[in-house]
Amino acid sequence: LCGPEGIPARKFLMRERGLDIRTMSDFRLGYVPSYIDHPFSGRIVFPIYDAYSNLLALSVRPATDDEALLKEYLKYWNEAYEKGEHLFGLNLAKYSIVPWKFAILVEGQLDVAGLHAFGLRNTVGVLGGAFTPFQALLLKQWTQQVVLLFDGDAAGRKHAERCRETLGYYSTMTSGNRSSRRENNLNYVIASLPEGLDPNDFVRRHGAYLLRKLIADAMTNGGLIVPKDWL
Repeated sequence: LCGPEGIPARKFLMRERGLDIRTMSDFRLGYVPSYIDHPFSGRIVFPIYDAYSNLLALSVRPATDDEALLKEYLKYWNEAYEKGEHLFGLNLAKYSIVPWKFAILVEGQLDVAGLHAFGLRNTVGVLGGAFTPFQALLLKQWTQQVVLLFDGDAAGRKHAERCRETLGYYSTMTSGNRSSRRENNLNYVIASLPEGLDPNDFVRRHGAYLLRKLIADAMTNGGLIVPKDWL
């Protein structure tokens, strides 16, 4: 992304997704120029790492929001890679999750990178598909609190509900007719976004403070602890 060949990708990521050079570097994003004869030609490359920065696989997308190209969106995975066992960005986010004592869970890689660019560096991504028990256990190693932040549309709400089904097992226990939060387990809330906006759209349109406030309100209403330095 750093050389002149990366200009199309940098323009897209900066203008359309609000990323800065530091964030692109932190996530080690790459770009394969369109003139190169390769399956990745004209696509931005997202390396996928585990929580300890070991490279697992590569994911790619066009350097554009053109609908025709997005229909041809392809992801290329290492054959041994299981996406349901990892969280995108955790290798970076863990350094903020631990002091803030909560994680923000979003869906897409650009949502993760976009929120990191605006200072919400405790954000991780599901990496497509359903949120799995493996991912829940992975989060549990770093925090006891999770904020679900998905797109403000029907698909986003459906995704949040699927996450609730998985997280529910780790956050409550039932004894007779009594239910209570379990210590040392994952407790969660859903932070609802306005209709039609994804996390990256919201933070670019309304700024980091209003997104932090939305998250803090959801945490307070849901009984989670908001860090003193969050706002």
